[in-house]
Amino acid sequence: MSYDIDIAMGLNKRNNIQNIGAVLGNVLSINPLKVSILDNELMIDEDNGYICSNLIEDIIETVNINGVDTTVTFKKTLKVGDIVLVIADTTDQKYFVIDKVEVMK
Repeated sequence: MSYDIDIAMGLNKRNNIQNIGAVLGNVLSINPLKVSILDNELMIDEDNGYICSNLIEDIIETVNINGVDTTVTFKKTLKVGDIVLVIADTTDQKYFVIDKVEVMK
C-alpha cells in the first residue's frame, strides 16, 4: 500500500475506536476479588475495578411482620463462578462490577 493509504487507514482506526461497553464477567476469586472478561483476556482486580457495595456486604434489615420486628439478612455476596455484569469506562481502563446476573430460563 501507498503511504497516504496507510495514513488514512491509521487515522480511521484511531477515530473509530470500539469501546468494550457492557460485558459479562466470571468471578475467579473472592479475596482478592478477581473477575475475568472477554474470554479471560482481561482481569479486573483492585487496580482497575470498582464494585457496587451491595455485592460485597450482606444486607441486614429489620422488618415488622404482624407487629413483630424481625431481622432479615439478604445474602448478596459474590461466590467463585458467579456471572456478573461489567461496564467499562469510556477509556476502557476502569471497570465497574454492577451486579450478579443469571441466564433467563
